[in-house]
Amino acid sequence: MASNVTNKTDPRSMNSRVFIGNLNTLVVKKSDVEAIFSKYGKIVGCSVHKGFAFVQYVNERNARAAVAGEDGRMIAGQVLDINLAAEPKVNRGKAGVKRSAAEMYGSVPEHPSPSPLL
Repeated sequence: MASNVTNKTDPRSMNSRVFIGNLNTLVVKKSDVEAIFSKYGKIVGCSVHKGFAFVQYVNERNARAAVAGEDGRMIAGQVLDINLAAEPKVNRGKAGVKRSAAEMYGSVPEHPSPSPLL
């Protein structure tokens, strides 16, 4: 079993660390992540957080193979968003997108009725 350490402060290990986003951590556990990603190489660290995880490999080659092999895979009803931790994806989808009030709260009437307090 790999340790919980995925040392984000060590620049030498950044290229061998994989970010796993959109992970259903209510269902998927650390042991599941390790089982899925161990086929790409030796895992030296694995940490699972609410909605995402990191896997630390021995080398960059293993990490890149994991990204290529698992990005877009569906696990526990969610499509995984996987990339090297050192190379975040551009335009991750809905992040940073402003939504209208109608999208957030449903339909907003064009002409609201007068306030009963006035």
